[in-house]
Amino acid sequence: MDEVEQLKRDARRCKKKIRVLVVDDHPFFRSGIVEWINRHPTLTCCGEADTVAAARSAAARLRPDIVLLDLRLPDGDGLELIRDLLEDCPDVRVIALSQYDEITYAHRALQAGARGYIMKSAATDAVLAAIEAVFHGEVYLSRAVAARLTHNLFPDPASIVSDLTRLSDRELEVFQMLGAGCRRQNSRDLSGASEGEASRLRRQRAASGGNSLGRKGSAGHTVEAARAWR
Repeated sequence: MDEVEQLKRDARRCKKKIRVLVVDDHPFFRSGIVEWINRHPTLTCCGEADTVAAARSAAARLRPDIVLLDLRLPDGDGLELIRDLLEDCPDVRVIALSQYDEITYAHRALQAGARGYIMKSAATDAVLAAIEAVFHGEVYLSRAVAARLTHNLFPDPASIVSDLTRLSDRELEVFQMLGAGCRRQNSRDLSGASEGEASRLRRQRAASGGNSLGRKGSAGHTVEAARAWR
């Protein structure tokens, strides 16, 4: 899509109410969120669904802007439904609803293509913020989930420093080489390592995506790799 077409689409979005499809199998919760949406001046509920099959049918028929989707439905997997909705309706944007704040659920929902993840217990202000943010092309996470994601992406530096202080001089030397992306075949300094140790290192680097120190969990992997090369 070129820039002009994108601007036209954004302008159309700004002039109309945000059309929301609510997918949840709990009638009380669903009716409450629908009533709240319809009272809001910038939102309108264009449809409801309580199963995977009904959600797919409603999304294809109604073409909503936003789908508020409960991840737990009685007839199927909410994560798979996200993928199906995006395949059938590429313009739709999905916000996953869950009663769990586990990082696993949020991570998988985002991987499946959801643009937001909020708790079902969230205040209406948070739901509104999620809908508006996702509608305008942003990603929205509840504060608790965002904090946990950030913690996973950027582990406590103190724990890494603690690991480093326990390395021997030889292990620290290897750690520095590994952090610089050094490979065994390119360094005579590592010539004393056995093939078994080299294989272990290659497996550890592959498991961490071949990363050096700047990414998730890589420092911890590299410390262990350094110990394996002693």
